[in-house]
Amino acid sequence: MKTATKKRTRLAESQTSTTAATAPPAGLNTTQEKIIDAVSEMLAHGGHPDNIEQLLRASLGHRFRRELEDSFKDLPEDRERVITRWLAEGLGEWKTDLAIAWRANQRADRPEIEPKTFSERIRAQSRDVLIEHSEEFLRSAEPEEIQVLVEILDFRNGGIIDRIKGVNEIPLGEAFGCTLDRNETYIRIPKGLRGKVQKYIDALITLESEAA
Repeated sequence: MKTATKKRTRLAESQTSTTAATAPPAGLNTTQEKIIDAVSEMLAHGGHPDNIEQLLRASLGHRFRRELEDSFKDLPEDRERVITRWLAEGLGEWKTDLAIAWRANQRADRPEIEPKTFSERIRAQSRDVLIEHSEEFLRSAEPEEIQVLVEILDFRNGGIIDRIKGVNEIPLGEAFGCTLDRNETYIRIPKGLRGKVQKYIDALITLESEAA
């Protein structure tokens, strides 16, 4: 599906329609200005999911119809089938591209804070790396992978972790475990005590096994 989307994108960028684009008018009436303002706001900062999908279908469907006008001049039904398939295949990718742009615009509005300490510089660098990985993940991940990550983050940010005693240091690790139905928990242990803690855990496991 990704290959088909790339081919379709190249076609949309390279194919020249015999129908020339209408030049913008010298002036716009009130309705035109309202539409342009609303569309510009949605493209730059997002909007209701249903409105975003309708905008993508309407605008890109219009573009595809113009580009395929000569190729399917006598076969309008075939043209509509092709356009319907293209829209279905590309919709997820287009939504992801918009979401990435929205997040970039939000970051641009935030004031830049110069890291002052060594730990702040490490944290800032790690945050930038995570943003890059997250954007690449959104572009290439399967829908099931995205859904798993959404559930993990919802669990981590929903306040449930805060009510579990002893896991407040690494709540994300606990959220992974709970979402993936694993019994492990995640806590920080000083390196010098790791061996002693492991022996204590092994002893507890032995006692539980004997009790069973």
